[in-house]
Amino acid sequence: MAVSLLSRRLFVCYWRQFFPQKSKFHSVRAPRSKPCSLRNYHRKNIGPVMYKINVATFYKGVSPSCNVSTYDSLVKQKSSGSDGKKCGENEEHPGRHKFHKEVEAALNEQIEIEFKASFAYLSMACYYGKSQVALPGCQGFFMKMHEEEHEHGIVFLNYVLMRGGQVQVPCIGPPDIQDWKDISKTFLAAVRLESQVKEKLEELVELAEKHHDYQLVDLVSGRFLEEQNKSIQTLGRLLTRSKMTNCDIGKHLFDLHVYESFVNNHKDNFMYKSELSEEELKRIYK
Repeated sequence: MAVSLLSRRLFVCYWRQFFPQKSKFHSVRAPRSKPCSLRNYHRKNIGPVMYKINVATFYKGVSPSCNVSTYDSLVKQKSSGSDGKKCGENEEHPGRHKFHKEVEAALNEQIEIEFKASFAYLSMACYYGKSQVALPGCQGFFMKMHEEEHEHGIVFLNYVLMRGGQVQVPCIGPPDIQDWKDISKTFLAAVRLESQVKEKLEELVELAEKHHDYQLVDLVSGRFLEEQNKSIQTLGRLLTRSKMTNCDIGKHLFDLHVYESFVNNHKDNFMYKSELSEEELKRIYK
């Protein structure tokens, strides 16, 4: 009896040493001596079905549910994560309807060029408003041009927002020229600025027609192009007269003409704004 019991125990020890799987005598699996990697763990099982099942067993210790391939789901998660795109990124927002990306980019470029022209005119106005120069006619004229170009940029900005687009706020640096001593060169630079703005507007109209953005075509062609043509014509005439100013008296007479024609009857010009009244503050911050 004792011999048979001893032989049985020796048989069990022999079985555990060479066969660490479950035995019919013990339901508990023998612990591993060394940690098993995922690759070696998969090698012990043959066939795709066992491989899929053991992925879940290795990570969670839980068998996969019925009719679900854990391996396939892990592969899909990895492939979807590698794209770097969130769900619904390519879907168009409900508030954006038939607003092409090229038109949106062109509008952002137009906003930038409008603000650049506005800052250039502000630089001219500040130069002629200095006490060392004291030409109020040129100061008020270019301050009005600054206000108009700034307003144009805001109009295009609001249009992009209305169409459900994204405004790329530009970083506007100072103009390359800060010394506007020669009046004729100043008006020549202003004519070139207005011509550049007009060319960009014409390109914007062509792009809007290409992508059937008829509201933008009507906005640009019906309002802005006419203003640009008038500005170019006015600046061209002033450029011709500015070339007649060969002395200080000629500069004074030219500036007086500009003041009487474009500034004197417009008291809302920014050059007169030393402070804002209470009514203007309420209107702005209402």
